[in-house]
Amino acid sequence: MTPDETNDTNAAETPVQDAPPEETATWESLELTPASLEAVGRMGFDAPSEVQAKSIPRVHRGIDLVVQAKTGSGKTLAFGLPILERLDPEKKAVQSLVLCPTRELAVQVSEEITRAGALGNRTVVPVFGGASMNAQIERIRNGAQVVVGTPGRILDHLRRGTLTLDRAWMVVLDEADEMLDRGFLPDVMRILEHTPADKQTMFFSATIPAQIQSMAERYMKDPEKVIIGKAGLSINYDIHHSFYKTGRFYKFVTLVNILHALPRTKTLVFCNQKSETESVAESLYNEGFAAGYISGDLSQHVRTRMLDMFKDGSIDILVATDVAARGIDVFGISHVINYDIPENKEMYVHRTGRTGRAGRRGEALSIIGPAELLGIGSIQKSMGFQFEERSVPDEAEVNSALRNTFFDRLKLMEEDGHPDDLSLLADEILERVEPYTAVAGLLTFLRQRGWALMSGYDPESPEHKVDHYSLARLYEERKTVKNAFRRDARPPRGGSRSGGRDDRRRDGKPSERKTGERTKRESEGARKERPRRTWLSLSLGREGGLDGPKALLSLVCRTGDVKKGAIGKVIIEDKASRFLIDEDQAERVIEAFRAGKSDPPAEAAHLEKPASKEKSASKPKAGDPEKTEPAGS
Repeated sequence: MTPDETNDTNAAETPVQDAPPEETATWESLELTPASLEAVGRMGFDAPSEVQAKSIPRVHRGIDLVVQAKTGSGKTLAFGLPILERLDPEKKAVQSLVLCPTRELAVQVSEEITRAGALGNRTVVPVFGGASMNAQIERIRNGAQVVVGTPGRILDHLRRGTLTLDRAWMVVLDEADEMLDRGFLPDVMRILEHTPADKQTMFFSATIPAQIQSMAERYMKDPEKVIIGKAGLSINYDIHHSFYKTGRFYKFVTLVNILHALPRTKTLVFCNQKSETESVAESLYNEGFAAGYISGDLSQHVRTRMLDMFKDGSIDILVATDVAARGIDVFGISHVINYDIPENKEMYVHRTGRTGRAGRRGEALSIIGPAELLGIGSIQKSMGFQFEERSVPDEAEVNSALRNTFFDRLKLMEEDGHPDDLSLLADEILERVEPYTAVAGLLTFLRQRGWALMSGYDPESPEHKVDHYSLARLYEERKTVKNAFRRDARPPRGGSRSGGRDDRRRDGKPSERKTGERTKRESEGARKERPRRTWLSLSLGREGGLDGPKALLSLVCRTGDVKKGAIGKVIIEDKASRFLIDEDQAERVIEAFRAGKSDPPAEAAHLEKPASKEKSASKPKAGDPEKTEPAGS
């Protein structure tokens, strides 16, 4: 907000300060219905977050809101609970609309609202591109009360007439600044034109740029602005930030050691390139991790399935790009790892905001190559605090962590109970074999089947393992090829460098570059001088049936028994033709035509050795075809 704007009396320009602070707020103090109180208790939320404490009472009073809050602050329930409380379960019409910038976020929001309203008769329908239009139409017709969707697909339904919003008394824009970045605001404004004028409207956004503010003034009634944390980019102080320094092409082995040393909880790994997500995930899978990946190259069905596997614990490591991870709101992500440093601090905050949610502590780890030190330094400076520098776990630390994980899993299995058939087999083994022999034998049996309790890399000397990673192999291959070209390009000893972009001849003109084929011929001593050529004239032209160069070539080659390569430029006139031919083939062709092998006969032009440039420029020779050429040729 600029100083010039502070005199504006519009309530949207003045941050709200009178809401109860997060420390003193309770769910009961927000005057929620018994159903909502039961829902938040069932979902495990002991107390409301700051955005919930400041927003819900104002939504209850029917106030339009512009809320600035960071990702993961709990804003879904800030608008989801009031929506559920005001829904009329008997009315089978769309009563609330929530717009999201991505399909992933639309799915997350719809699931969260559905979970909160699980005990009531509420119908929440997600609507987004990449999914069946007919299935969405069917669900809307069956009585959708809350629609959560992306702008493009919502507009498609409005154009088809399969969705009406004339009874939507609540409209929410979630991640409004992201919609602005993606160019969705024109679509959003067209959608808002289909909604009632007396609706209640809420905008949630990490930042409030001028265009968002302008939309608020146009579509809202005396809106209030609620700012959570400091104005500008919100930083989650429940996240601990640290980094590991490593060699540029040892990043993967560093990632493996880090993951082995971490507890087996949900971990999100970010890469900058789509192609790299697949390579990293595949290599982690080969290392024994339950890893998957999502990127823009995957179909929506596969991306949804991968996210579901990440949520239910089928995989505990998900590798993603920034674009594909938009809208990911998976409960229980304990660690976010930057395999590649993001482009700016905003992207860093968006990535790391996937952890440290709902009052839980999170870990943000970054793997830093030499060229990325400046990038992480810039992010540290702009965010105003220092990152902790950690040493890469060595093999001893990794193996110790693996043993502890192994023992923890054994204890969990004991608590959960073992299958009856395995319990009986265990009793029989202990009856017939000494306990130490039984355990050692089973461990040996597992190792023979490929299971290993020892893992990790030596971070000081990982070359013995680095070739397992396809990107490292690719780099080595590229480096070898590059060096080979560099060696071939060296000039001979005592010679001058040639072929460069700035090479010049003594006359100031660019020198001719040698092609690979010519260089090869010269190096082998096999280069041959180009044959000298002379002109021959033929008393036959277009009127005699030579309709083009191909006809003349065919006639000469067939009559004189020469190859096409011996013939050069061809000029065809009405009554005569001329062509260049190798001197050593000229007499042979003339004799063939004069011998009557072809009719009419050919006659030779004056054959003469080429004169020097000075002589030819000053005095043309008689019979020179270039000087005696008839007019019009």
